[in-house]
Amino acid sequence: MASTVSNLESIRYSRGSFFVLDQLLVPSQLTYVPIKSVSDGVTAIQTMQVRGAPLIAMVGCLSIAIELDEDLKQKKTLSTVDEVLNYVREQVARLIAARPTAVNMQREGTALIQFVEDISHSEQNVETLILM
Repeated sequence: MASTVSNLESIRYSRGSFFVLDQLLVPSQLTYVPIKSVSDGVTAIQTMQVRGAPLIAMVGCLSIAIELDEDLKQKKTLSTVDEVLNYVREQVARLIAARPTAVNMQREGTALIQFVEDISHSEQNVETLILM
């Protein structure tokens, strides 16, 4: 998705839609690439399409949100709160491994896991948990 906007945005996110500015092409091109899964987030991080610890953490955590939202829409694989929690743990580990030096990914990924753990103690409905 090419852009000619005057305001430079590193990310464009709304529930179910996520694009990142391909920093490999800046400043000659302003091109946004879709992030539709955690795998896309890992690729963007590993190839350095996104740079800087804060942005890497946002891309990582939002790629998990995108994938959870899609799973919920498609009624795919996550049917229990424990499955959601395990999924989040596994995906955070993948994202941290994508750029181990990005300290914000580790910190925010750990915070995301803690958030899901805290909610899982009181919320047993998978849909409600994912929509939080």
